[in-house]
Amino acid sequence: MDLFSNTQLMVASYLIPAMFFLFILFYLVVKIKPSQFRTAFAATQAVTLLWLFFALCERVVPTFAESLFNIRGNLVCINFMAPMWLITMLYYTERLSRKNRWLFALILAVPCVLSLPLFFPVSSDMFKLYIEEVLPYKRFNGLDYEGPLEKATGVTALCCTIVIFCFLFGWFRKNSSVKPVEKAAMLFALWLPIVLHYIKLSSDVSLDLTPLAFSLLSIVMIYLAHKRQFFNATSPLVWNVFNVTKESMAVIGADGLVNVNEKFIAAFGNREGDFLAFADEISDELSLYIQERREIGGIAAEKNGAFYEISVRNVMGSRGKILGQLITITDVSEAKKLALAKERARIASTVHDNMGNRLIASINNTNLAMQKPTLAEAKPFMELAADSTAASLMMLRKMVEGLTPVNFNETRLVPMIRSVINRTSAAGTCADLEILGDLEALPTSLKEFVYDSCQEALTNAVIHGKAEEIVIKLEISAGMLRMEMVDNGLGCDKIYKNNGLNAMEGCAEKLGGGIRFRSRANGGFEIRAEIPIY
Repeated sequence: MDLFSNTQLMVASYLIPAMFFLFILFYLVVKIKPSQFRTAFAATQAVTLLWLFFALCERVVPTFAESLFNIRGNLVCINFMAPMWLITMLYYTERLSRKNRWLFALILAVPCVLSLPLFFPVSSDMFKLYIEEVLPYKRFNGLDYEGPLEKATGVTALCCTIVIFCFLFGWFRKNSSVKPVEKAAMLFALWLPIVLHYIKLSSDVSLDLTPLAFSLLSIVMIYLAHKRQFFNATSPLVWNVFNVTKESMAVIGADGLVNVNEKFIAAFGNREGDFLAFADEISDELSLYIQERREIGGIAAEKNGAFYEISVRNVMGSRGKILGQLITITDVSEAKKLALAKERARIASTVHDNMGNRLIASINNTNLAMQKPTLAEAKPFMELAADSTAASLMMLRKMVEGLTPVNFNETRLVPMIRSVINRTSAAGTCADLEILGDLEALPTSLKEFVYDSCQEALTNAVIHGKAEEIVIKLEISAGMLRMEMVDNGLGCDKIYKNNGLNAMEGCAEKLGGGIRFRSRANGGFEIRAEIPIY
């Protein structure tokens, strides 16, 4: 093979991996948020890229001075490559932390000392510790530099490789989330560059496979760093549970790294790189909670005809530090469809059994009133028709409000109660509200109880009791919420609890309190409840 062909082959063997390392650097800088491990990995890639550049220029530049300059740069990079790989692996296996940052400085001190003689003049004895023979006519195949410090660099690289191998081997033994074939590939790729380097020195071939071996090592490193445990600090058991759970789950580390499990990928695709964009697609609230690191449960979302419930939980470390966030996306499509079917059945039953009967009664009474010859005779029937129509209106409003539950985290309680009272008054019944204490300071569960109870009591008083006056008293004192609702309606001889009264009683017991219903002897109905405030 002639000199030109040798040069072409050699240039190709250096340019191909150089392009790969350049792409890796660009990807790390643009796409991935920085962390200690990624920073060390990016610095290692940069040193390797510089080594390829100086090594290539050393062999192809036309002048002796330029070759000598590139030899210096080449040797400096070689000094730092193995220690930088060691630091990267120490971060990868979590051996480096704030407690042992001195180890970082100690490792880098070795290449700094080895590189110091390269900054002396060529004629100095210090420089000759690296380069013993400088022959201009050998510039095309590289100058000879086999001094004692160059050999020390080789020993350092070998020692770093052995230490890395020991750390990785011990870490792999404890880590079951890395497959055996991935472990074997990593350990093989680790030794490949140094083995090929010594083969190249002994055989003196034109094609240098050492850079390609470093490319393979980087590929395996990126793969393992991407696929290993989320947060880079989770036990194999948790990792396995994370993957076999039925819910779609995503984990966002403190450094912004996103990991998704197999269920998530099956449902939404691998959205690790653009997770915030995905969060905006599925729910307007989700990306806000993620960015502000707020916890939330029960976010409703719909995507492609499927219904989901989303929760965001912070994963806490020592001293209250947030390690990351766990996002769980549960497919509730079947439950939602069943709930909608039940809701439709409830609405149909309410319309047919209650509103339908009352509207028919209103129509009949109106027809009877129209058949009477005088206004005095028609008036009782018109009053009955008006009462039936008002009761139907109350039932319709209650049914509509039940379709859209109130969020008391964003809505004030008192205005909502007054709104219900105003609608009751508009139907012809006088309702009054008395408040003692700050209702807005109540927990959300108590606010829901008060609102639902007031709404149920007002509806029953109008529809069943035919009440003309209703008084609601709400009092907060001595750590207790006291609620009293009294009307002047018809009352009843025996109380038959409907779904509304049963729901009020069950909710009061669930909150640790009690509620009682009483029909007064002189007419009217009263509800009294006492609930402790925790």
